[in-house]
Formats: sequence, structure tokens, C-alpha cells
Amino acid sequence: MTTKTVRTIVDDPTGGQWSWYRRSDGRYQVNSVEVPTYGFAMTEGALRHSCSESMKAVWRSIVLAEHPVCEYFLLCEGESVALVSHPVLDLVPTCQRCVDAFALSTI
Repeated sequence: MTTKTVRTIVDDPTGGQWSWYRRSDGRYQVNSVEVPTYGFAMTEGALRHSCSESMKAVWRSIVLAEHPVCEYFLLCEGESVALVSHPVLDLVPTCQRCVDAFALSTI
């Protein structure tokens, strides 16, 4: 039996709360906390490229929870606090030090 770790997301801009976990097939199961019957499974790519601000907030929370260390600069080991667009790696989690040092715009 697989144990799932459910994480609650509270930074939905519409005020909603979501719980999520990674399924055994690699997709993310995302469920509404307010409406327990509303939920969906999404791939990483679908979450990442979602047009909905709510789903972008969900994606940011998932990435920052699963990648707690900055990935903008190879040798940086700071705690990730935001997502930024990297010139080679696309969207990556980054720490506040790299945001300030490289004058990055967060997503």
C-alpha cells in the first residue's frame, strides 16, 4: 500500500485552498478543500502551462515544496522562495539572494 503525503496549498489568489499529492503514475492529484468532490489529476506540464491564476498558484506551491533549494545558480544553496524564468532551464525555483543579485522578476 502506498502512503500519500497530502500538502495543503493556501496561496490561491481567489482565496481557495487545495490539497495535493503525487500519484503513483507521476501525475499530481489536486483537490479542492472547500468542495471535496472537486478534484483532478494533472501532469506537471499541464499545471505549469495552465492559464488559470489559481492553478499557477498551485503549481508554484508544488514546485517550492518539492524543490526547497535554489536552482537558478548552480552553486547556490539558498532556500527557494519564488519561481523565475531561467534563460536555459525555463522556470526554476530560486532564493531571495539570487532574485536580488540578478535583478530577477518572480512569477
